Amino acid sequence: MKKGIKQNTIKKSIKVLIAMLTLFLFNIGIVKAEPITIIYDVDGGSEVSATVIEEGTEIGALPTTTKVGYALEGWYLDSEFNTRVSESTIATTNTELHAKWVVNSFPTVFKQDEATFDGTNRRIR
Repeated sequence: MKKGIKQNTIKKSIKVLIAMLTLFLFNIGIVKAEPITIIYDVDGGSEVSATVIEEGTEIGALPTTTKVGYALEGWYLDSEFNTRVSESTIATTNTELHAKWVVNSFPTVFKQDEATFDGTNRRIR
């Protein structure tokens, strides 16, 4: 039993060392970041071009898109809108972001002294 625990500890230590070495080599420029593509599912909104960034960097400025009758609420990693992204979200792989829309609403005000209602017909002056 102790032998199994010792082997697991050694395996974990090796994984940590490899990760640290990779990060070091990346930081000094020996290991290069791969380009990754961010595509946008606009769900009926105006088209947005895909962006290409380096792996492990922030997504950066999020694009704007428009849709008649709606306001863009934000960009999400999933189509169920559980994980919202921001400009500081780190991208590690090719990703599709999903636009979440909310219906525009406009307040409607009726002035009491300018409308009549007789139970069947409505008239607004």
